[in-house]
Amino acid sequence: MEPPLTVYLAQLIHSETRKMNLVSKMSHLGLSVSPDRMLDISTKMGNKAITVFEQEGVVCPLNLKYCLFTTAAMDNLDVNPSSSTAESSFHGTATSLNQHFCDDHSGYTRNIPNELPCGTAPLKNLPINYINVRPAYLPSKVSTPQFEESQGINDSAIELSQDCVSADQEWLEYVRKIESASDV
Repeated sequence: MEPPLTVYLAQLIHSETRKMNLVSKMSHLGLSVSPDRMLDISTKMGNKAITVFEQEGVVCPLNLKYCLFTTAAMDNLDVNPSSSTAESSFHGTATSLNQHFCDDHSGYTRNIPNELPCGTAPLKNLPINYINVRPAYLPSKVSTPQFEESQGINDSAIELSQDCVSADQEWLEYVRKIESASDV
């Protein structure tokens, strides 16, 4: 078992510089683990996270706690390919989760094993529903909006809204079942 500082230094150097030769030089000086060992530890940590996600049925950071008020903020990330300095385009979404601790309640720690599995293992694949997101869209060929007199919204929007609410309700029920099972 290598000292935690040597693992930390290897991961820090690699994450900051992305240069394996620096990790290798530090390893030869005895200041960090070898690049192979660092990558093995990173793979095991990733596999552990995927296993937890599969068990819980939800993707969230491993350090989040149960039964604690949590808020989320989301924003889109766009790099404009038409700007004079852009070399490529990018579109993504950033999500921040914040847990709000109280004096009388600080949540419950999730049942996540601290130790990493022994031996070397290949990186697991993420479940398909984590990497393939179903597209959500509204019909693009609407000539003139057709509104109902009573509600002021068209049928396709109502149907889409009801589908979303149904999916949300199913997910909430699933989370309640997981939560009640963890309280036992």
